[in-house]
Amino acid sequence: MADADLKALTAKATYLKNRWPVYADIIDWLVDLLSEAYSVEDRLCLPQTPWDHNLLSQRLRAGEPLFDAGSIPIDMESSRDLFAILVTTTEHRYGKLEPLGSMLSGPSDEVRFILSAVLACESENLESVCSRHGADASLFTLLMRLALRPFLRQLSKRAEAELDLAGWSSGRCPVCGSWPSLAKLGEGNKPRILYCSLCETSWPFSRLECPFCRNDQADSLSYVYAEEEKDLSVDLCERCGQGIRTLGIKHHSAPVLPILDELVISHLAIAATKGEN
Repeated sequence: MADADLKALTAKATYLKNRWPVYADIIDWLVDLLSEAYSVEDRLCLPQTPWDHNLLSQRLRAGEPLFDAGSIPIDMESSRDLFAILVTTTEHRYGKLEPLGSMLSGPSDEVRFILSAVLACESENLESVCSRHGADASLFTLLMRLALRPFLRQLSKRAEAELDLAGWSSGRCPVCGSWPSLAKLGEGNKPRILYCSLCETSWPFSRLECPFCRNDQADSLSYVYAEEEKDLSVDLCERCGQGIRTLGIKHHSAPVLPILDELVISHLAIAATKGEN
């Protein structure tokens, strides 16, 4: 694990546990999982197949992400191995998770279907598969997100190094096409920054526009926050009913780590969902 990654992870975890002691055990667990993912990323040496930069640049200009769920280069066996490690790490802390351990032990076609569903953010397909296996869909999705993280982060880093993503204006990730899971406000009139839920690519996006349906009518955009936590909020859109967890500019200055930062806004997201019902 690179020193910079370890320093950022440790600083973020310490800050979050001090501020929200109620989440300390979960944060420690997530740190263990992230450490395993970082270790795989450090050892990862994917073949650097040539990219058609002209074609990829054309996709960006047309508002299309560089890759879709079916074309993202993923090492299926390595993802399966990391998933098994993450399950074992979780079991050491919380006990046996029988159904989860067998989720990726089936035929290759089924494993590819599951990977595609995760990459395409197809929650209904994932819930169906988990229901069939008797596994918890939320936990499985989190562990799969982490199992794919090393490969997706490398893809994101390469895209940012080799291509110009500055003109991207869609609410979807410019690299893998997934929806954002987190946003952070910019200072003054600067745009907010969106963070992809899978590859964690970040990109600027308008503060007064819904990334999911592009609604920019102020009277149908709102946000919720707790009085004692004004640096955390959930931005809501009445048109599509979606919301995005948002960090204020005064939130901890350590680099954003979406999986950890999403956790501490979870109570607001739950409150916002209940408010809509």
